[in-house]
Amino acid sequence: MLLESILASSVDDFDIIFIQEPPWRLVRSALSGTSPEDEPVIRTAIHLDWALIIRKSDFRHEGADNPQVTMYVHK
Repeated sequence: MLLESILASSVDDFDIIFIQEPPWRLVRSALSGTSPEDEPVIRTAIHLDWALIIRKSDFRHEGADNPQVTMYVHK
């Protein structure tokens, strides 16, 4: 994925990176403690050298569960 390569190649160049409309995808299914069915784990890219900061959107429209912007801070 393009975002993972940006994070990997930008470690020495930037301290903070903002991503507008970050990609969200299904990573895996996780066991649920409240339901017999697995729960989907949906997220954007993570990297060990970067702390991911997300603010949930307050807007009530289609896709509002996905953040509009993410911020990565170099550890």
